[in-house]
Amino acid sequence: MTHKLKGYVSSRILEALKWKTSPNNFMPTLLSNHITIGKEKNGTNIEFHLSRTSLKKVLSTSFSDKEVNMSEVKNVVADDIICDVHEEVTKRDVSIVFQINRNMFIKEVLQDITCDTVMWRKTLAQNLLPQSKENKVVIEYSSPNIAKPFHMGHLRSTIIGNFIANLLEFLSHKVVRLNYLGDWGTQFGLLQVGLEMCGYSETLIKQNPMQLLYKAYVEANKKAETDSSISAKAREAFHCLEEGNTENMEKWKLFRYYTEQELRHVYQRLGICFDEYKWESEYSAKDIGSILHSLEARGILKTESDGRQVVEINQQWRVPIMKSDGSTLYLTRDIAAALDRYDHHKFTEMLYVVDNAQTDHFTALFGILSNMQLPWAASLKHVKFGRIRGMSTRKGSVVFLTDILDEVRDIMAKKQQESRTTKVFLDKNEKTTDILGTSAVIINDLKQRRQRDYEFDWNRALQVKYNSAR
Repeated sequence: MTHKLKGYVSSRILEALKWKTSPNNFMPTLLSNHITIGKEKNGTNIEFHLSRTSLKKVLSTSFSDKEVNMSEVKNVVADDIICDVHEEVTKRDVSIVFQINRNMFIKEVLQDITCDTVMWRKTLAQNLLPQSKENKVVIEYSSPNIAKPFHMGHLRSTIIGNFIANLLEFLSHKVVRLNYLGDWGTQFGLLQVGLEMCGYSETLIKQNPMQLLYKAYVEANKKAETDSSISAKAREAFHCLEEGNTENMEKWKLFRYYTEQELRHVYQRLGICFDEYKWESEYSAKDIGSILHSLEARGILKTESDGRQVVEINQQWRVPIMKSDGSTLYLTRDIAAALDRYDHHKFTEMLYVVDNAQTDHFTALFGILSNMQLPWAASLKHVKFGRIRGMSTRKGSVVFLTDILDEVRDIMAKKQQESRTTKVFLDKNEKTTDILGTSAVIINDLKQRRQRDYEFDWNRALQVKYNSAR
């Protein structure tokens, strides 16, 4: 670090001594190596220290034919880099102190770090990826559902997935950040039934879309536990959607729009961006005929007595992929999505950053794709993680992630104002305070063991010391 600045100081010393040329046996590093870094007393500039003993020894050795006049060194003229030169008496010696412009010092340190990092990254990438010039990795993460709040499971997926993507990009992989949004399935049917039960008008929904859509969904789910007709209505509503019912399609598009607007706001606060947004609805019943044909041709698609179509995995596990009414399942759409992604990206590896609860789902998905004899099926991996328990406001109510982030922001603003070391007070509505609060949530999650569930603790998440991002 700072070798250029030290070399510059060395050249200015020779200039002050009026030694215009250097003999062949003199290397600037011989002098630079004896320059140490200190801190200027008032904290404005940076000090470079060079003891007179070291200076005289190096110069006398390299310039045996010249007489060293130490007093001339103090005649170095100040410029944009060297602000001042003076002597300082120490216990053992006298040091010549060069005050270096603080901004120039910081600039060179950052440039050195950048250069060193780039070289380290290239070396590491060559060691890790010796057989391939370019590895393309698709990472599916976050993947929330429409008309539902961004819950903490999706937050963990978002944080961990983004970290992995950053790490792989740093190691010179070509990374595709993919957000696969759940906008299809019986959940939409439940939502529609719930809205009818609650009697919410479109005008009312526009005023507070996410909260009201979620309330309607929860209400329908609750009633469906004791009334089987609710589930039947939900399945019928989704079947009509897959058949292209115009009224249902218009409502579905509107709910998807509301969700997308809310998600973009949340991702902006989290500092997250994606290369692609994909929708589950892109792989509906009318789009997967070729997949069913391929499964049937390989003899692994079976039809049950109740009309459901299932796939046999390892001759011991029968997994449904089509309902008896011809509607698709989440697994069916995931098969279609994997095929589409490989056709589009020709990836080296694809990672699914999804919680532990979906282990059976991905075992089935990978097993079916392997049975289809797809050579790239072995490159798919499920990156598991544990769930967050107890994530609610301090008042105890489970809420949207935006409410959690708002509360963390306000608490961080209060802590900052109460701190005795605070120099500048920040308002809770300032962007800096929001960044501090959001960073607290992210770092608190990254500190946890990835595959273990953990209990969210407000006091630990908001600590302002140690490994806390503040």
